[in-house]
Amino acid sequence: MDGLFVAGTDTGAGKTFVAAALCRALRRAGIDVAGVKPFETGCDPNPADAEALEAEAHSGLPIDLRCPWRFRTPVAPAAAAARERPAIAHGTMFRAALAVARRAARERFAIVEAAGGLLVPIDGARTNLDLAAALGLPVLLVGKNALGTLNHCALSVEALRRRRVPILGLVLSRGLLPADASQRTNAEWARRMCCVPVIELPRTTTGRAAATLSRAFLADLPAIVRRGKRLPEEGEEARGRSRPPALRASAEPRSPRRERCPGGQPDRQSAGGNGRAGVSR
Repeated sequence: MDGLFVAGTDTGAGKTFVAAALCRALRRAGIDVAGVKPFETGCDPNPADAEALEAEAHSGLPIDLRCPWRFRTPVAPAAAAARERPAIAHGTMFRAALAVARRAARERFAIVEAAGGLLVPIDGARTNLDLAAALGLPVLLVGKNALGTLNHCALSVEALRRRRVPILGLVLSRGLLPADASQRTNAEWARRMCCVPVIELPRTTTGRAAATLSRAFLADLPAIVRRGKRLPEEGEEARGRSRPPALRASAEPRSPRRERCPGGQPDRQSAGGNGRAGVSR
C-alpha cells in the first residue's frame, strides 16, 4: 500500500492543514493522491476536514470512500458512535475504515488522517494507533509548536515505537497559536527527546507548507511510487518483509549514520548528509 498516515499529538495540532498540504505537494508532483479521513466528528453537517483534503487532492472519490464515518457530536469517534448510532456492532467501523483506506491506495497515494491523537478510541477499544499499525503506513506526527508539546510528542513517539510503527518524522505546527518562549527551543528539544526528523511549520499558506513538506519528506516519492502493489490482506499486520517496495525505499535511506538517543541507545537512522528524512522505528 502506498501512503502516509498523518496523526496528531493532540486535538487541534494542525493535522488537516499538514495533510492537505501533502495532498497538494503530491498532486503538483504528478502523483494521483487521495485524502482519506475514515472518522470525522463535529460535522455540521458536512465533514470539513475531509472536504479540505479533497479540495487539494482532487481525487474525485465519493465522500463515502474518503470519510465513511461521520458524526455531529464533537467527541472521540467511539463516543460519538455510541451516542448517535449505538446499534453499530464493535469492529464494524474499524473494518470499514481499513477497507476504505486500502481501496483509496489501490491506484493512488493515500494520505490517511487520524481523528485526534494516537490513543483516541475510534471503535470500541480500537484506537488510531491500532489503525496505523494495521495499515502499515509510515506515520507523520503533527504537534503544536507551543508550551507542553515536548511531553505530547515524546509520549506519541514512544507509543508508535512500542507497536513498531515506522515514523517518518515530526512537524511542529505554529498555526494560529500565540507566541510563547518555548517556540524558540521546541524543535531542538523534540529532536533530542524523540530522535526523529523534526521540522517547524510557521504560520503560513497551504502552498508554502506544501513546498516545505515536500523538501523535507517527499523528495524521492515521484521516483519510488509505483502502482500495482499487493495490498495487505484483511487483518494482516504489517511486517518488514511484507512492506511494498515504496515503503522499503523510504525506510532504508542511503549512506545511513547512527544517531544516539537519550540513554545512549542508537534509535534511528537518518539520511546521511542529504537533508531528507528516513523512517524511524
